[in-house]
Amino acid sequence: MTRKYHSVALIPEGVWGQTVASLIFDPKRHPDYSKVPEKLTMYSWRDHRAKDLERIINDPSAYQDPFSPEFNPEENFAYFNWGNPDIKADIKVYSPLSTIERHIDRISEEAGLGEKYRAILQAVYDSDLIILAPRSSELMEYVSALNKIYSSAAMQDKSPDVLCLTKGIFVDDEGTAKVPYEIIEEGLPKRMRKAIMVGPNISSEIRLYLPATSVVATKHSPRRRFLRELSELLSGYHFRPVWSKHPNALGWATAVKNVVAIGVGIGNSYIEDTLKNMTELSEEQIKNGSYNSNLLGEIVTLGMRDGWHAFNHLLNRHGRWSKVRPEEYLLSFGALGDTITTADSENSRNVRFGYHFGKELIKNPHADREALIEDVVQEKIKQAVEGIPTARDLQKLIKTHKLQVPFFEGVSEMLFGDLTPDVFVEKMFETAGRYETYDDRILSRLFGRRDVK
Repeated sequence: MTRKYHSVALIPEGVWGQTVASLIFDPKRHPDYSKVPEKLTMYSWRDHRAKDLERIINDPSAYQDPFSPEFNPEENFAYFNWGNPDIKADIKVYSPLSTIERHIDRISEEAGLGEKYRAILQAVYDSDLIILAPRSSELMEYVSALNKIYSSAAMQDKSPDVLCLTKGIFVDDEGTAKVPYEIIEEGLPKRMRKAIMVGPNISSEIRLYLPATSVVATKHSPRRRFLRELSELLSGYHFRPVWSKHPNALGWATAVKNVVAIGVGIGNSYIEDTLKNMTELSEEQIKNGSYNSNLLGEIVTLGMRDGWHAFNHLLNRHGRWSKVRPEEYLLSFGALGDTITTADSENSRNVRFGYHFGKELIKNPHADREALIEDVVQEKIKQAVEGIPTARDLQKLIKTHKLQVPFFEGVSEMLFGDLTPDVFVEKMFETAGRYETYDDRILSRLFGRRDVK
């Protein structure tokens, strides 16, 4: 491996962003730590989060393990011990109230940046790789700020690579859907190389040094060189990325799998409620998900099928993106792998949200859904649940384009309409007694069947 990246910026810090940064800077992960970049800068949009990170950097003993019972995600924001003395990189954190250097202030005025984004400029100023990891609802805002920064005269000679971690779907007023790679490709200067990184993985398992992989994808040419450089940066003892040339398809798949995960969580709450009066089962047996396998398999299958149908109807067959074959979508790490990983994990915030939301909905079927969503997120999850805005955007697409995606429609109706978990499960079984439907071309490509026309 040759050193490609010298300075990495994480914009903004967050659970997944810090996890990916730890893949690069954690000395326990690399066979040759001398090849790791020399500098990490992080941007935090909230000053109290930045202060918490700075406290850890200056005093490693203040670090609180996020897996300990005492860890409070509302008060602690360091998901990795950035003060670890074994880390040789220079680490700095910037926030809107950070002291701004004079030349940064001058460039900020030229670019027309507000106070919030001056700190972003300071964080990315010397970087040759930007890890872009905002919530889906904030991606366009960050892309707009970075575009202003790198379009300014003082930054014309800088062209850092961008690795986007955001998952989500973006739907405009006309019902046109876009995914994160399209947002960064269209919104950032052409001279910057862009890629996305998607699952299958759960961040908490990566932080425990358990084996994992991800997919890095780009359409930038020459693609192989760029993907190799990113892979060498991220690879270590416990983590290996794979490559893809379909960032848009993977962006779609990894966004809608969060809605599948919410459906799984709601299904788990339904199973638990159904079993609670069965005295031969202990409370522990009921709660640990031992009896959700049948429903899990059905939900994942329906979600995968709806995901492909919507993708193919909205984006693939109209030629907006390079054509993606069914098997390239359905059998990919980013679609099949990430859906199974997320749906079958109790550590998935989308599954946990669906479970707690379903429990409350079973108790009170007439609850105000928006208020219930807010309560569950704030009291039970305490992190962003990306499947919620994705389900809302899918609901718009279903209505605008009259999509036949009954699973996604059902999850959206439970979240934002008046559907209840028991009716949702009943509707999923309405296909009983019919032939399973599929695209015959999938069979011919996957299994080489000559009898399929």
